[in-house]
Amino acid sequence: MATIKSIKGGIKADIHIANAIEYITKQEKTKGLVSTFNCYGDKKNIIAQFQYTRQIFGKDKGVLVHHYCHSFSPDDDVTPEQVHKLTLDLMQKIAGNDFQYVIATHSDKDHIHSHIVINSVNMLTGKKWIDNQTTINAMRLESDRLCIENNLSIVKEPCKKGMDFTTYQMAMQGKSWKVNLVRDLDEVLKNCTIQNEFIKLLEEKEYSVKFTGKNITVSIGQKKIRLTTLAKEFGEKYSSKSIFSQLGIKYDETIKTEKEKTTSSRNKKHKENNQKSQWQKA
Repeated sequence: MATIKSIKGGIKADIHIANAIEYITKQEKTKGLVSTFNCYGDKKNIIAQFQYTRQIFGKDKGVLVHHYCHSFSPDDDVTPEQVHKLTLDLMQKIAGNDFQYVIATHSDKDHIHSHIVINSVNMLTGKKWIDNQTTINAMRLESDRLCIENNLSIVKEPCKKGMDFTTYQMAMQGKSWKVNLVRDLDEVLKNCTIQNEFIKLLEEKEYSVKFTGKNITVSIGQKKIRLTTLAKEFGEKYSSKSIFSQLGIKYDETIKTEKEKTTSSRNKKHKENNQKSQWQKA
């Protein structure tokens, strides 16, 4: 079985990036199983290329790179080369083509594992990589899918924050409409900047979208969910509030639906009439 974990919550200094790359690429650990994506050369060149991308977008502060470990059980009948390819396939699916990263597979211990050092900024969009539970969940799902494809074991009862086991099982079978919705939202949000585009792109994927007050509701067929509810399983990125922000729509916690406004107005009028009645009695 394979596991994914984030190491130390991100690296914030170039010296620590250098140390990480030097450690993960040691010949005695990797036996040469090192791959780079959108970067090349020795650690000094890779650090410079990472830095250049961050500086272009003015995001060369805070977390500079993220470090993950993709580890396999000693009971798994896998070779270092297989593990390396599985990690490459994993990152291709999760990170796409626009991030820079280094993958190094270690075979010096009983459990073969790959280290992943990924730059924090997307080369094309300038958006930052978010290292949170949603990202870990996505990496874990994809890792498990790859393991199943390659006849390897997976964790039987995964403990994913927010994601119930039924959703997880359906996702592994490619039948979870919520997981499909999350993936479609990721794709749509990369390609739109305004509300009308967001609705149009989702409708092209056969979803219906409804903006009501502070909420966005998405439905497909007989299935329907508020994005605020979806966010409880897959992370704040998918909440109505977050998507309002991404679409440039002002989100005010005090906004009320038309029904709430009408009810409030009636209550206020009733209170005024009651006060007037009491004054007249006096």
